[in-house]
Amino acid sequence: MPDIALVNTEFGLEVANGVSGNELIPPIAICALGAYARQAGFDTALYEPALYPESTLADHVRRVLAQGAPLLGISKPSFAKVPEMYRFIEEVRRAGFQGHITLGGHDPSLRYEKYIRECPGLNSVVVGEGEETLVDLARTVVRPGREVSDASGSANWRVVKGLAFLDDKQRLIFTGRRKLAYSLDVLPFPATDIMEARFAEARRPEDVVAYLLSSRGCFAQCSFCSIPDFFRRQDGKAFRYRSPANIVDEMEAVGERFGTTAFSFVDDNFLFPGRSGVERAKEFARELSRLRFRPRFELNTRMDAITEEAISTLKAVGLRNICIGVESFLEEDLRLYNKGLHVRKNIEVLEMLRRRGFTTERGSPFRVKCYMIVFNPYSTIEGLRRHLDIMRAQGISPKKLATILKVNDNSDLANELGAQGLMRDEYRWEFRHPEVRAVFRALSHFISGAMKPRETIRNIEKARSLLSEDVNLGDLGSIRDYLDQQCYEFFYLVLDRIRAAPNDVVGDPEGFAERCLVRTLDQIQIGSAKRRMDELQQQLGIEDRKFLAYGDIM
Repeated sequence: MPDIALVNTEFGLEVANGVSGNELIPPIAICALGAYARQAGFDTALYEPALYPESTLADHVRRVLAQGAPLLGISKPSFAKVPEMYRFIEEVRRAGFQGHITLGGHDPSLRYEKYIRECPGLNSVVVGEGEETLVDLARTVVRPGREVSDASGSANWRVVKGLAFLDDKQRLIFTGRRKLAYSLDVLPFPATDIMEARFAEARRPEDVVAYLLSSRGCFAQCSFCSIPDFFRRQDGKAFRYRSPANIVDEMEAVGERFGTTAFSFVDDNFLFPGRSGVERAKEFARELSRLRFRPRFELNTRMDAITEEAISTLKAVGLRNICIGVESFLEEDLRLYNKGLHVRKNIEVLEMLRRRGFTTERGSPFRVKCYMIVFNPYSTIEGLRRHLDIMRAQGISPKKLATILKVNDNSDLANELGAQGLMRDEYRWEFRHPEVRAVFRALSHFISGAMKPRETIRNIEKARSLLSEDVNLGDLGSIRDYLDQQCYEFFYLVLDRIRAAPNDVVGDPEGFAERCLVRTLDQIQIGSAKRRMDELQQQLGIEDRKFLAYGDIM
């Protein structure tokens, strides 16, 4: 029977049918916490609901409680699906659980009073990075001893530093700030329990992506992001990175155990600016040379951290995908987001990457994936048209056209929008211009409909490549190209229509989009195309959930 059970609730628990690509990324937070707790001597179980796609909320509750752990840790990295998490905790209590339930994660750390007052089933919230706090909590709840005790010498979880809770009079108590781990290299590698479950169902383990962290924190100060505020609540250096030797040690351990050669670094900043960033890339390349397999990997970075020397060095040792927070090709947006960059810089970096063989074209063996924010509260029709022209010229995926600003509570931008009366609640904001709201609603509806067959075709193409199957796709490739083109064309259409005949769009944006979508799908004879897709999926023997366990780091 475990001492601690750690549960990921990031993706909702009521019905987890259908697992998307993101949901197959192992919850690194509970994996890291689990490894640290095990190192401290506590038997720790990890629970990932996405591994049980047909389960109901009751099924998840039953499995977690069957483990019998007296300390239950809930992970909630973001503000998505909070009501589902509340229901899970409520049902755990209703089923008779009498132990300690603590909540951790990025958003709970920033707004712990909200969570602990809204969810009576919680005992505490862990504020900040949770390794040491979780272990000290376990020392009072699981094995009471003198290591964590109050003035009387009794074990008492209420004196554990880094916790927030309500006292007997419903007053909010915060026990004090923790110090951030000075060196990430001293932490154990994250537990691989969930990774093992993903590999167990893989046809070709070498192509299943292992997700790793090379750093914690961020050196930037984007206005929409709450990471700076998260780390201001703890003592120590916010941006810390692992040594290249330590990273490669983990790659070696994972690769040799599971057989994979594909890795994705999901932290925000694998690279960082200046000469030190280049030297770090070179050191990482040298360390990779000791592996007995040739890795393929992707990384996340910022435009101002990319240099031709670093990219050339990393490409030579297996870099395949570069994921960049471009955000915008409009000067006014970059200023709003406090990116510290200019449009010219963004375009120059993309041009340099093309010279080095990295392109935004889908299916490219060396891919640039751009994170975009097209719509924000201040967007204008004129600005959207300028943005659309540049995005098309740069080959940005049409999936990015309807991306919208997500403002984290406690971020600088959330405070600014609140002062201007543009925040509807903690997460949602209002468009300043009603016509832009109509454009966004129409575009979102159109792209959502067009992307469904488009993504099915893309999955079939990936499966054929990964499984090395000689399958004739017929005209499906041209259908996908057509859908991509039509997403851009619809965006131009709705921008033109909002000026020439605004009532066509503003009164019923979704209806306008649906009529256009029906015509688009009729052009590709969607009925016969779907039948062909079904035939190919059956021929390849792929199921969405299993297939999506493979990344596109070819």
